Amino acid sequence: KLPILFVVENNFYASHMHISERQPYASTSRFAIANKIPYLVLDGNDVASVYKESKYFIERCRKDEGPFFIEAVTYRLLGHVDWKDDDDVGIERSKEVLDLWKLRDPIKRLEDEFKALKLFDSKIIINIKKKILEDLNVAWEKALLDPLPIDEQLMKFVYSK
Repeated sequence: KLPILFVVENNFYASHMHISERQPYASTSRFAIANKIPYLVLDGNDVASVYKESKYFIERCRKDEGPFFIEAVTYRLLGHVDWKDDDDVGIERSKEVLDLWKLRDPIKRLEDEFKALKLFDSKIIINIKKKILEDLNVAWEKALLDPLPIDEQLMKFVYSK
C-alpha cells in the first residue's frame, strides 16, 4: 500500500538472453498483477506519453493512493557490453527487427513532435544536440583525468557494515 511508482523498462533482454528464453510471458507487468498493483503498459519510445503517464501516477502517489507500476516497452538497440548494434554476446538479433525499432527512436520521435508542434525548429535542435555533445565530452575528459579513488573510499562509499 506504499505510494511507490515502479517504472520498469522492458527492452526484451536480460544481459545476454532474450526474455522469451527465460520465461513464458514477455511482459513484466505480471509482477504488478501478482501483487494487485494497478499498472499500465506503454510505449517506452514515446517520451511524451511516458512523461504524461508518469506525471499522472506520481500525483496519485503523492495523494497516498497506493503503489503503481508502469511497464515502458522499448528495445535494446546497442549491445549489452558494446556500443555497436550488431555485436551482442550470445545473442543473434534480426537486422530487420533492429531496423524497425530504430525507426521508433525516442529522441528522433521527440524531435519530430517538437517540430510538428512548432516548439523548436531545426536550428534550435541542432544547438541543443551540440551543447549535449559538448557537455558529454567535457564529462568524459574529466572522468579520464580524475584520479582513481583511494582504497579507504571503497569501504566508506561502496560498502557499508
